[in-house]
Amino acid sequence: MRNKFEIISNMKNLILLLCVFLFSNCQNESPTTNVQLQKTVINNVPSFKSIDKQEENNELPINIQEQESFLSLVIDFKTIIYKGVNSYASKSELITKLGEPNSIKEPKYECGFYSEEEQGSKFYQYFYDNMNFISDGEVAVIENIIFDNNMVIEINEVSISQQKSIQEIADDFGILLGNESLENGDFTFIDKTTDEQYSLIYENEKVIKLELWSPC
Repeated sequence: MRNKFEIISNMKNLILLLCVFLFSNCQNESPTTNVQLQKTVINNVPSFKSIDKQEENNELPINIQEQESFLSLVIDFKTIIYKGVNSYASKSELITKLGEPNSIKEPKYECGFYSEEEQGSKFYQYFYDNMNFISDGEVAVIENIIFDNNMVIEINEVSISQQKSIQEIADDFGILLGNESLENGDFTFIDKTTDEQYSLIYENEKVIKLELWSPC
């Protein structure tokens, strides 16, 4: 009788161990499947650099720098030149080379590098035809440029005008457009010493505007 009970007990223990083993196997297989599925999703997402951010509550990855990583360049803003005057030129150089501006305005920005309230000094916009500089009275920075058939500027030794297609401009900068639209979009130029940026905006394959952005 004792042997019979021992055999039954051993069988129960064997069945219990088998159940534990099978349950453990199921648990280990599930994460592997999830990883493989997520890897497949990532590989199917067109990206220019490695994906490093996840959307909250969603397994689909999003790359915040996806567009900027290919369509942006870090440059010295002094290489942005309009009629021989570079961004960050002195006010005296500006007046000497371009003459007196057509008009002068106070922008009264609420925040940013050119906010009187934040910086504690006044700023003035100097308007010349289709563009303007912004200045604290000492240094003049190119703020906005509207392109027409006659507007020509230089950025990092590359000539920018409506006489060139956006593809030609991208080639000159060594920017690979990839699947980006040639119709509408923008290039971003980031200053190597500050957080300021310029956006070179294009429509219908032609540049239309250069505008300065500074963080608030």
